[in-house]
Amino acid sequence: MSKMQYHSLFALGLGVVLGLSDDVYGHDPIFSPGPHVLFEGGKEVHAEFHRSERGNETENEATIALNYGLTGDWVAGLELPYQYLKGSDERNDGIGDLTFSTKYRFWRLDSLGVQESMATLFKVKPDTASSGESPPLEPDYRRRRIVCCQLLE
Repeated sequence: MSKMQYHSLFALGLGVVLGLSDDVYGHDPIFSPGPHVLFEGGKEVHAEFHRSERGNETENEATIALNYGLTGDWVAGLELPYQYLKGSDERNDGIGDLTFSTKYRFWRLDSLGVQESMATLFKVKPDTASSGESPPLEPDYRRRRIVCCQLLE
C-alpha cells in the first residue's frame, strides 16, 4: 500500500467515525486522565498520532478513541490503533492491539467554587494485533500494558 493510499484510507476512516457521531459536549482532561466523566449518554471521539524514528526504523501509530457515558458516574471506552512499521528491509501495517477501558467516579463532593471527586480507571489491552508478520505490530513489549488500574483524584 502506497503512502498516499495509507493516508487516504486513514482520512476516510476518520471521516466515517466523525460522521457517525452526534454532537460532542464534553471531553476528558487533555494531558492526563482525571476523575471527570462524561454525562449519561455523552459521546467523545478523539484521534491521536504518534511517530518515532530510530536509525532506519520508523513507527507510526494513528489511534481513534471512542468513549460513551453509561451513567453520570461511569464511562466505557475503546481505542482502535492503526500501525505502520518500517524497518531497513521490511515493513508491516495493520490494526494494532485494541484497548478497552472503563472509568467509574465513586465519590463526588460539590462545594462553592470547588468540586472534589475520586474515580478509578481500568484498562485492558488484549493481544489483538495482526501477528506472524515481520516486523511485529507490537515490537516494544516493555511499553505494553495488559491491565492498568489507577485511582484518580
